[in-house]
Amino acid sequence: MSYFEEHKVVSTVISITIALAAVSLLFYLSSTANDTVPPAPGDQYTDTGRSGDGAGDGNGAADGGNGTDTDDATVAVQVTEPGDIQQVDFSQMLAPQIGEGQEIEGILLLDVDGNGTQEALLLVRGAGERRPLDWYLYGLDGGTALELYSRTGVPQGEVRLDGPRIAEQAAAYQPGDADCCPSQVATTFYVWKDGGLQVSKTEVSPAGAGS
Repeated sequence: MSYFEEHKVVSTVISITIALAAVSLLFYLSSTANDTVPPAPGDQYTDTGRSGDGAGDGNGAADGGNGTDTDDATVAVQVTEPGDIQQVDFSQMLAPQIGEGQEIEGILLLDVDGNGTQEALLLVRGAGERRPLDWYLYGLDGGTALELYSRTGVPQGEVRLDGPRIAEQAAAYQPGDADCCPSQVATTFYVWKDGGLQVSKTEVSPAGAGS
């Protein structure tokens, strides 16, 4: 083989080696890019207010994304399905309002305004012989729970549903009555009228006689 032929073979080998290296580099760069595709604009999640459990789909505020975080208990609670108030975490929502010796006694569901969507009536019981009752009526507005009405410190308070009405029973103390034992009971009926909860009537009866 002549010098020129030998030189030509060496040049061909070098060219092939360079081409293979270039192809390998392009393949590597392509596979790396596929692993780091950024999220599409508008990717979001809805947080139901529970903190510390990694809630969300990975694109939320906890990960530096653009979701909405409602961990602060003073912020109105967001629910995942607008129209379903049973998904609201009321224990968290009422935490700033519940004092020492108080606890949530129950939750009643009703459609007080007749619009086909449930509202929630929360009962919070206090300690002591007067057993004071706080109650809060919540409804939904676009998936956000909002307080519609509230009553606090109702002595010996009890609340029940009476058809479309809310019936509140409270001690009506007379002179000489002990805190534990009122001689009369006042029953107040609330109805939804003109866009809000209003007193319909109040009846006073002897304690133990029923409403």
